[in-house]
Amino acid sequence: MGILIADDDQDIQHLLGRILKSWGHDVTTANNGQEALDILKKAPISFVISDWMMPKMDGLELCRHIRSSDFGRYIYIILLTARDAKNDLIHGMESGADDFVVKPFNRGELKVRIRAGERMVALKRDLVDANDPIQHAYDRFNRDLEAGAQMQRSLLPPPDFTVPGVPTMRSQVLPRSLKN
Repeated sequence: MGILIADDDQDIQHLLGRILKSWGHDVTTANNGQEALDILKKAPISFVISDWMMPKMDGLELCRHIRSSDFGRYIYIILLTARDAKNDLIHGMESGADDFVVKPFNRGELKVRIRAGERMVALKRDLVDANDPIQHAYDRFNRDLEAGAQMQRSLLPPPDFTVPGVPTMRSQVLPRSLKN
């Protein structure tokens, strides 16, 4: 799986990149959230590990931008940060992160959290794939329904159509018994 590392610390990028590659992942790096967002717009990456504190765009802003954008795929986000207060965890998750790992990180913990994220991404992809034929059928049904309605409308006379000598509904007077 391709994983994007967004961190302004080159040492963390190198260390994390080496670890992820040893686990079989393709790694792309970004120095800040804006650079990461630009990469996500161009590359089909579905997994991001982001530092919280970065220049230009921090990890929380990156999370919010990812969640408010339509990439056509789900992007799983792990915030990797030295911030470890409960409020930080809550704030990070409310910004759109899926998981939260505190620096210095434990390799085993990071590995199982990545595995959990991979399962989530795979489940989301499977769900989209399973819903795709249903969506196509729904779209075709709506097109057919609209074509049928258009055909019916074409068979009706125009609203201002009149037959000479036949009163229109607007000109007819209702009997007194039907008025009440």
